[in-house]
Amino acid sequence: MLGLFARRASRTARAPRAQEKDEFVDNILADVAALGVAYQRVTHTSDYFPQLADLAERLLRAGHLYADDTPLEQMRAVRPPT
Repeated sequence: MLGLFARRASRTARAPRAQEKDEFVDNILADVAALGVAYQRVTHTSDYFPQLADLAERLLRAGHLYADDTPLEQMRAVRPPT
């Protein structure tokens, strides 16, 4: 596959890199390799938290982003059973 592919390996957007399990990241990279995709570097979403927070705030102020502020307990009460 031609072109640049930078794989973002992050189990969850809230986990600092130190908390990410190497096994999880290694499995993602193995899966990507199995698909025949080559990447030039591995980055982590947690590396970009300040920039992402800034962007989200600017989008909110500009009216291009909606953030749901429904309380957690209310969300759980209306969630369909699994």
